[in-house]
Amino acid sequence: MATGAPFLTFAQCEPHEARPWLLQAERKGRAPGGEGIETIMARGQCFMLGLNDEPVAAYVLGVQGGEVFILAAAGRADIDLTAAIDQVVTFQADGFDSVAFFTIRPGLKKKTAALGYAQDGAVMRKRLK
Repeated sequence: MATGAPFLTFAQCEPHEARPWLLQAERKGRAPGGEGIETIMARGQCFMLGLNDEPVAAYVLGVQGGEVFILAAAGRADIDLTAAIDQVVTFQADGFDSVAFFTIRPGLKKKTAALGYAQDGAVMRKRLK
């Protein structure tokens, strides 16, 4: 039997559900003196990303003016999670001007540039309008 394309889902979740996933992001890419996950989760809405009905990642979104800001994201799967999270967040950001996030990771900057994000100081931004 042939396998189909991965089926992505996302759903809002409670901070305690997202916390174990987001602690991975804190360990990997927190800027020195940057906010901790607890503070970040309190500033936004938490979501879980699922792949074929299995949770594989969590992310936190905030809104700043006409922009959706990815405050934190982390997960593990056999697919490109950067592209998957971009896909669902771009869908969620329908009607907004842009999607943005802050990162100190050079590889993530390069990877998201291929998805349409452009570096704006320390922020990567993808214009939707």
